[in-house]
Amino acid sequence: MEVQELLYVGEHRSARYGLEHHPDCDKWHAFLQPGEELWYSVGLAGHANRERLAAAMINAHKPRFNNHSQYRDHFPFDETTVHIYGKKDKLQSIFTVEPKA
Repeated sequence: MEVQELLYVGEHRSARYGLEHHPDCDKWHAFLQPGEELWYSVGLAGHANRERLAAAMINAHKPRFNNHSQYRDHFPFDETTVHIYGKKDKLQSIFTVEPKA
């Protein structure tokens, strides 16, 4: 299978719990076409940077199911450069997000 689209970016102190109990999980599965599968990818980030990293990812990549995120068009943090290592289908390897009011 090939990754078609980045659907959602989120943050939680427990990735497993956050995915299993996310209120939009049924919506994600309903979006799939016959023969498609939902894949999850997680990465480690310290507590101090988790929200900032998620905000940068949402702002830069604009995932379909983050349409109502406050970070989609607004980045309230200082300039942030993200480096993503490993398998990263549909994600930029290195990107910088600047503050937006």
